[in-house]
Amino acid sequence: MKLLLASLVFSIVCLSAKAQQSNLIIEGKNPTSLYLDGFSESEGKLSSGEVIKVVCFGGGCNLNIEYKGRIVLAQLIDSFDTIRVSEYDFADDGDFQLIVEVILNDSNYLMIFRYGSGMIQKLFEKEIGYYKTIVKKNYIEYYMPSYLEAVWHYYNGGFFQLCSN
Repeated sequence: MKLLLASLVFSIVCLSAKAQQSNLIIEGKNPTSLYLDGFSESEGKLSSGEVIKVVCFGGGCNLNIEYKGRIVLAQLIDSFDTIRVSEYDFADDGDFQLIVEVILNDSNYLMIFRYGSGMIQKLFEKEIGYYKTIVKKNYIEYYMPSYLEAVWHYYNGGFFQLCSN
């Protein structure tokens, strides 16, 4: 009985540890800075000096950026366990995009936003689960357990799917 209880506890611990795991890998020559790595009320700064916050209110969560005394916001998913926001230059042109990884207890979500001069626009959103996802200089690779599932190429300010199995 003790052995059964111990294996059940071990299984629950392993499953909960797996639920918080991230398989998002960000590569490239430009350094990626982690701005937020926390829970529902997190705050950080962009390279431009603007304050970026995650605010949850009334069952929804937003990414808020303070720009010249006003708030610019982008809607995220309803709730999450952990969020990570990084700045990344896909086209190597000096315009940075925001990579947002939202970790929920049963899945992970990847969102990419274009941000500049007080305007924000969602460019990409995908539920990536716990599968390996690699962000490279101008594309994103998404892997299933045994093969490359899809590639999205960044071109002219948007993402286009190149291949899918």
